[in-house]
Amino acid sequence: LSNVGKSSLINTLRRKSVCKVAPIPGETKVWQYVALTKTIFLIDCPGVIYDRETNNDVQAVLKGVVRVERLGNVDKTDVVNTVLEIVKPKDIVATYGVSDWRDVNDFLEKLAKLRGKLVSGGQPDTEAASRMVLYDWQRGRIPWFSAPPFDSNKQYRDALELPEAKQMKLIEHYGTFNIVEGAMDHNEKSDEETLQNTCDYSGADSSNEKQIQKSKKETNIHATVASYMSEQIILKKKEQRKRSMSEPAIKIPRAKETNNNYNDDDLWNRFLAAAKK
Repeated sequence: LSNVGKSSLINTLRRKSVCKVAPIPGETKVWQYVALTKTIFLIDCPGVIYDRETNNDVQAVLKGVVRVERLGNVDKTDVVNTVLEIVKPKDIVATYGVSDWRDVNDFLEKLAKLRGKLVSGGQPDTEAASRMVLYDWQRGRIPWFSAPPFDSNKQYRDALELPEAKQMKLIEHYGTFNIVEGAMDHNEKSDEETLQNTCDYSGADSSNEKQIQKSKKETNIHATVASYMSEQIILKKKEQRKRSMSEPAIKIPRAKETNNNYNDDDLWNRFLAAAKK
């Protein structure tokens, strides 16, 4: 992944600047090995490996391989036109305030006039407008994303190899998890409170056992990956506690002392004899 903070994380762990960072992708060019401790090494690597055989000059700019400032006076119209094609028009309008345009040249002229980018004679500076759009693109200011292909999702790919009934069951299972933590309903009782009310170990009977098994199988539609793992840890602790309480405690019989004048050897022998019974 490009521009997600790999170099910044290493700098934070080392508490000093050992890797170059930049607000745009493509700053890290080669692999860099950083020693965190005597036995732990970190590797800072490029997030994007550019394939020159399958990509053109436009893709090189869009992927951040070539910086905008290095383009010089090269015509940037094709790159800006690609941005206008792949980004939703409503996002372009929200970002730049240009409501309507015929083509890329018309868009650049209107943008230059809105931002006051003019040359001699009051003509719009389309070159400056092009650089502005490409700078915003490389810095992530223009909202755009590409969803990962279905085949690259391992969970769904594995599900395709199963029978149809199991496919839907597995897909529904993974579909219940929401990565956004804010999707949880905090007005409802937490999973820990629900389990604690269900599991009463002082007088556990068969009905309580059925409720426990039911709570394990039910899926919380508001669950996240973090809350699911927390719930599993709580269940494991509950089961360990119940198992430890159900096992009989090993009691060591104590001999009645009739005489307090025992030396250490006598006490030790009495203890071993009692333990063997």
